[in-house]
Amino acid sequence: MSDAKTITGGMLLVLDVETTGTDPLSDSIVELGGAYVRGAQLYGDTLSTRVNPQRYISAESTRIHGISNEDVERCPPWSVVSPWLQRHVERPEGEEPPLVCGYNILHFDLPMINDENRRAELDWRLREERVLDTYLYCRWFHPEHQSKLGSMCKVYGVGLPEDRAHSADADSAATALLTIAMVWAGYIPDDVEEALRFQAKIKRQMEEEQERYGRGFYVDRSNPDRLLIARGVHRGKCIFEMPPHYIQGVIKEWKSTEITDEARELIKERTKRQEELF
Repeated sequence: MSDAKTITGGMLLVLDVETTGTDPLSDSIVELGGAYVRGAQLYGDTLSTRVNPQRYISAESTRIHGISNEDVERCPPWSVVSPWLQRHVERPEGEEPPLVCGYNILHFDLPMINDENRRAELDWRLREERVLDTYLYCRWFHPEHQSKLGSMCKVYGVGLPEDRAHSADADSAATALLTIAMVWAGYIPDDVEEALRFQAKIKRQMEEEQERYGRGFYVDRSNPDRLLIARGVHRGKCIFEMPPHYIQGVIKEWKSTEITDEARELIKERTKRQEELF
């Protein structure tokens, strides 16, 4: 029997979409994939369907997911696919609905699905506060690693064949296994409500960090006085402990999205003894 109160005892529905681009307001879904997890194991067949976006798929997008305009010209539009997905998400009356999960789903897949529903004049929506995003937990607990799904799967020994990456069904199955592995490792709380509450907390804190310091940095989880580098070969190292020439390059050359004025002043203050920099 499914235990809806825990991740490992209940039912998860892990979703992934491939699209014509990255803007929910102007792009559309070309493929929907899903994987069920029940009792901490993949359950049943993966969900997989191509979707006719009724708009052009750019060559750049095709290069990422391998889906061309010709591949989807005879596929159903979102208005047909969405009710099918809704039945999986909400389940028939009397059945416990699954916990919806994904990798970067709150930033990408959920807005894509909800905007597609809006354009198709369909009423149902995924609720952000009830969706688990494994990506946020990876960013919080493993910021020293690249946060791409393939990179995190390697950290946990989860298989994601390179020739299947960026196919929606393969990505959703890999995310499902990664999620369970992170629960077993103690990073994601097994209790569903606790996991969602903690997710909201770390999401808010990471957004505040990015607004304060820029995308190029994050605060050391064990020592808030240390500002760590979030990109490049020095990812995970403290900026205050880097060689003077590297610090100088960061201050002078990084874009405003990567380093804020506040971060620049903080770095200067903390390294002011290195007078040759300034």
